[in-house]
Amino acid sequence: YLRTEIGKILGLDGSHNFVIIGAGNLGQALANYASFEKSGFVKQLDKYMWEKAFETIRHWIDSNKPYVPISVNISRVSIIEEDFVETIANIQKKYQIPTDSIHFEITESAYARKPHIIIDRINKIREMGFKIAMDDFGSGYSSLNTLKDVPIDILKLDMGFLRGDNVDKGESIIRHVVSMAKELGLSIVTEGVEKLEQADFLKHVGCSIVQGFYYARPMPINHFEELCYTSI
Repeated sequence: YLRTEIGKILGLDGSHNFVIIGAGNLGQALANYASFEKSGFVKQLDKYMWEKAFETIRHWIDSNKPYVPISVNISRVSIIEEDFVETIANIQKKYQIPTDSIHFEITESAYARKPHIIIDRINKIREMGFKIAMDDFGSGYSSLNTLKDVPIDILKLDMGFLRGDNVDKGESIIRHVVSMAKELGLSIVTEGVEKLEQADFLKHVGCSIVQGFYYARPMPINHFEELCYTSI
């Protein structure tokens, strides 16, 4: 994702969907992800992605390369595991990277299951210094109670509000969500930006950090590095 007014890359989204996109389209990838959650395989996928993110940041630092934070998913299956916090702590002990270089993303819907356990786990990894993002806000039945109760640092807003027939209403909702997020002291990132007019609207309402296919599609890490070094 990047800051639109200066064209600077601010971070890398290491989404699971990009890893399992081998099926050829995002819809199939999401279907695969749902089956991975059901089978429990997503726990292995989570750990693999966490390890790769930490390893990549360590490599950039050791190579004296400029780096940006990497965002990685935490599935609702993994976060309720007894050893979740210990696993994160062990990976950090192994790679010894600045903790603010990793942003952990949890979808809003994940908080519906065992919220007290999830909030406790989130608090513990935030105490280590990691940033927490609420992912896909607005993609389902969003609840303001979630924003009130869950300790997060970043709100990732879904562009679904601008799809369909009631775009004017969607724009009004986004305008007020951006204002509310700022009042709550949250950073806000809008996902799924595919058109210039969407980027212009978001900049107009005060959301200058965006990501989406309008700027870049999923790419190998070496291609990202080339793009990143021309931006930083």
